[in-house]
Amino acid sequence: MEKLFIHCISCGKSMRYPYLHSVYSRTLRGELCLTCIENDVEDSNSTNFELVIPHVNEAEHDLIMNGIGNNKEFDISMYSNIRNIPVPVSALSENCKKITPETIPDVITSLIAKGLIIPITDAKYEVVQLTAEGYWYYLNESE
Repeated sequence: MEKLFIHCISCGKSMRYPYLHSVYSRTLRGELCLTCIENDVEDSNSTNFELVIPHVNEAEHDLIMNGIGNNKEFDISMYSNIRNIPVPVSALSENCKKITPETIPDVITSLIAKGLIIPITDAKYEVVQLTAEGYWYYLNESE
């Protein structure tokens, strides 16, 4: 696949696509680098951008915080500065506390519709990744 360059719509930083250092924002209709999202969460007075975060129910919260956020695939920052790695759908139920493997497809569908995760399918794996809004939600709820 040919690598293209994109820019963070907040800071303008140039990044290669495909990439692992930024995610799509449905609110802003563009890519945000993970650093900008993290800085926005850390600084409650930030005015760089404002993301629209929809209501998240208990099952959706469980999938974001436990199924994705507590998955070993999600955060490999101990090896590099890469965070928000796509998580295999088959591994989502490993850490969920309230939802079951049978209900995960419905919760995934709901989170996709709300713009908090995106599905990524390639020839080998089906994975999901938090969008900018999903990552912002995760960081805020992790505090």
